[in-house]
Amino acid sequence: ARGWEIHTSPGQTISDTYATVFWDTAKRILSNTNRNKMRADHADGDPDFENNFTILTKTICPAVLTENLFMDNKEDCAFLLSKKGREAIIKIHVEAIHQIIELC
Repeated sequence: ARGWEIHTSPGQTISDTYATVFWDTAKRILSNTNRNKMRADHADGDPDFENNFTILTKTICPAVLTENLFMDNKEDCAFLLSKKGREAIIKIHVEAIHQIIELC
C-alpha cells in the first residue's frame, strides 16, 4: 500500500464532513511534495473509506482515522522519516482541525 487515505464509520455522519476537510487539506499539502498519491473510496459521494473500526464506531463524538502514507514501502517510509514529510503530515492535521473548529 502507499499514499494518504481517511476512514469513517459506515453511513453519513458529521464525521464524513470532517473527513472531507481532512481530504481536501491533505490533497493540497501533499500536492506540493513528491508524495501526492491519494487513496479514496467515492462510492457514497465522499472520499473516505467506511469501516467498522472500533475507534470509529464506539465513540460518542465524530471520529476519523487518517492513514498518513505507509511505512511498508521505501518511498513513503523515506518521506515520513524526513523533516519535510513530518512537517507535511503535521500541517495536514493542524490545518484541518482549525478548519473544522471554524465549522462548529
